Amino acid sequence: MSLAIERLQVRASVPKRLRARAPDVARLARDVIPRALAGRIAPRLPYAPHVCRIRKLRVRVRVSPRQLDDEHVASAWADAFCSALLAAIHQPPENGVAVSADSMAQWLAYAVVAALDGRSLSTWPLTEFAHHGGNGITQAVLGLARDAPDAWPLVLRALADRDALDRLARALGPRGCRELARVVGQGRRILREVHSLDDLLQVARLAVGDRSRSSGTDARDVDAMVLRLIAASAGDGDTVAWSYTPESIRSALLALWELADAWDATAGGGPQYRLRLSSDDLAGFPVLGLLVRAILQQSAEARAHDSTLRALRTALDVACPSRDPGPAASALRARRSASAGMFFLVPHLDRLGWPERIRCSAVGAEHGSRAFGYVVLGTALALAGSAASDASRVDGGLSLLAGWIDEPDLAGMRRFALGGSEASRGELLRALAGAAAGNSGTPAWDDVFRILGAVLVSEFTRRLRGFSRSRQAFIIEAMLNVPGTIDVDDRRVVVHLAPNPYWPVVSISGADATVDGVSWLGARRLEWHLEGL
Repeated sequence: MSLAIERLQVRASVPKRLRARAPDVARLARDVIPRALAGRIAPRLPYAPHVCRIRKLRVRVRVSPRQLDDEHVASAWADAFCSALLAAIHQPPENGVAVSADSMAQWLAYAVVAALDGRSLSTWPLTEFAHHGGNGITQAVLGLARDAPDAWPLVLRALADRDALDRLARALGPRGCRELARVVGQGRRILREVHSLDDLLQVARLAVGDRSRSSGTDARDVDAMVLRLIAASAGDGDTVAWSYTPESIRSALLALWELADAWDATAGGGPQYRLRLSSDDLAGFPVLGLLVRAILQQSAEARAHDSTLRALRTALDVACPSRDPGPAASALRARRSASAGMFFLVPHLDRLGWPERIRCSAVGAEHGSRAFGYVVLGTALALAGSAASDASRVDGGLSLLAGWIDEPDLAGMRRFALGGSEASRGELLRALAGAAAGNSGTPAWDDVFRILGAVLVSEFTRRLRGFSRSRQAFIIEAMLNVPGTIDVDDRRVVVHLAPNPYWPVVSISGADATVDGVSWLGARRLEWHLEGL
């Protein structure tokens, strides 16, 4: 943990009867308080965001004459400082007291959105980026990217989560998008296995099916899509499979437009199209090879054009014969669930940083990768009205929500819910619930799960327009604890929910937005189908 204070003002006062002790008080204020800040703050903070900027923090410490020594003053000051710091962190952002982010990527995304909104990077709380403040939006963003290029795949993903990535692409223009992709991708492996990226397939569908674009539009769309692909493929560090530069991705996408023209020519009854992309070309762009193979498997338009298909398949079989995922790769596994609406909580689990916080806790150290599944499953069971300590059978949707693609470890779940130390439960509760943890001691696991469930439902409710003050029991019954069917394949989790009068509110509020690359679901994409909309 690092702490930077731009200006520290310390004032000390003593009653008249202790005027003789005034030099001691001044010395303690001058010498002991900075040492207390340096060495005693971190152990007293149960949770602090990765980045926090506070405009002004007022701290008041009172000590008795008997406690005017280094040890007592340092301890009292550290306690008071931490209390004031936590109070500032948990203030609503609109109060203007503090701005925080759970990662440096989130903080850089905040700066980019501020620049897009026309706010100066030279004013609070963005003064650390002031050296970019005098430039236009393109140069400011490129400067931020050059300062921390390794963080920028996650920055782009954070911007996508804020619905700001398209705004950034429009502000940068084609040349700015290409330069940003070059800076971000320089010397980095930036994409997972491409056949798992639905965004790229969506470009293919647009290329094949949309012939209304005007001249020049394709290049602009491709440059923006490269940024979206980098955002969609930003993983946790160990999921990157191949090294593709942004320029090779861009070239592959532009080649895709040529293939789209081939399909158009065949569909229009023109002369048989001879594929100008040779096997060597496709071998040089394995991204394109995988993409076109996926198109051939999924596109009804392509299957209708046998002559083009034969040419493409011949080239693809030579270029990348070993990468065909096969017909079984996309086979669906369907689950019926009585609580399918719980998947609305997925983006909040991610935004609140639960995977990382659980992993870094004592519970995570004890149970390893299963700790997250136990905590999320216990929380989901609590919201569904069940006790984790009694779990003998679990709804298939809830086990999937917790990350068990196959069978859940119910025996381990019961042992988890009946064991664990009070200290580890308390640490995890404070890390995940913050102020909602309260000060009433450390409850049993089933009570911890109820508190954590309330935190998630509160986050979900705040997003719903017109329902921010609704009772949590109503939200759970009306929108979360509702039946549905969940389809799972190697790339997607699709949640189908029956008609519900509240789905228009959910949709208008954006709570049914697609979530790309859910880490605990094998980087699958979460999609929704709300019937009746």
